[in-house]
Amino acid sequence: MLNAAGDVVLTDPEAMRALAQPKRLALLDRLRRAGPMSSEGLAAEGEETPSDVAAQLRELERFGLVEADGRIGQAVGKGVLLRDPG
Repeated sequence: MLNAAGDVVLTDPEAMRALAQPKRLALLDRLRRAGPMSSEGLAAEGEETPSDVAAQLRELERFGLVEADGRIGQAVGKGVLLRDPG
């Protein structure tokens, strides 16, 4: 869900753990800065294979942090806000 500022609000601990993985956090950051990119394009900028990047993007998409349209991934929202679910 997005808040009024356009940030993705995470309250699910599993989603927070998914984002805490350094590769996923770096991919999300690259998508936010560069805009929509393919897994091949993201892999060319880093040290991962396109299939590894695609798997990481699917996990980010599972929690609403990335939207994928075929082979292109795009970050959702302007940022991420972590909120205690309690």
